[in-house]
Amino acid sequence: MKRIDFSHDWNRAGDSPSGKLGLKCFTTIRRAGDYHRVGEQYEVWLRDTPLFIAQIVYIKHFFLADLNEAMARLDTGYGVEDCKKIMHKMWGKYGDVDSTLFAFIVLERLETDNQTTEEIEV
Repeated sequence: MKRIDFSHDWNRAGDSPSGKLGLKCFTTIRRAGDYHRVGEQYEVWLRDTPLFIAQIVYIKHFFLADLNEAMARLDTGYGVEDCKKIMHKMWGKYGDVDSTLFAFIVLERLETDNQTTEEIEV
């Protein structure tokens, strides 16, 4: 099975024990390519620890100039300008970040409590 590795659990609030990787659905920004595909399942790892299995449910390709506030804040917890700085730091070693095509990826954790929408009180 393919893996998606995280070096950091971004978007953590205060002294919360987890960030986005503790959610049912979460995002990641990666360089675009054939590795990530809608419908495929991946082992999610944080540093050297396997966490769970997730499935990609959505991918939007974009260039750094097109990064918007929603994408930046959902993925990292920071605004657009700070997120761009983070991306330059993380991806700069691979080439010109500003001309790189990226993928904004939404994943859904598959190991859940199996609650159905009928069971949810609104």
